[in-house]
Amino acid sequence: MPAQKRLVDTYPDWPDTDPEDVRNAVHRRLLLLAKSLRNEVGKNGSVRYVAERSHVSHTMITRFIRGESIPRVDTIMAIEEFVETSVWPERETIAKPVELPEGSWTR
Repeated sequence: MPAQKRLVDTYPDWPDTDPEDVRNAVHRRLLLLAKSLRNEVGKNGSVRYVAERSHVSHTMITRFIRGESIPRVDTIMAIEEFVETSVWPERETIAKPVELPEGSWTR
C-alpha cells in the first residue's frame, strides 16, 4: 500500500487554508476539524491539556493540526466528541439490506 500523502503537502497553508479552496470533501471536513481542534488548544493554552481531556495523544493532536497525519476513525471520533462537532453531518437514511451472493456465507 502506498504511503499516505500528508495534507500539508497538498495544502501548504494547512490549517490556515481557506475551506472554500479545498475541493476534496473529506479534506475540507478534516480541515474544519483541525481548525476546531487548534481553537481548543488556543482556548485551553496547551496541547497536553486537550490531549488529556480528549484522550488523544498530544503527538497526534499536533501532527493532525499541522496536517502531517490523518487520524484513524476512532481518534477522529474522540476529537469530535471533545470539540463537540461532527466531521460528517447526520443523515437520515434507510439502510438497505445487504444481499450476499449465494453460497458466500458459511457457518
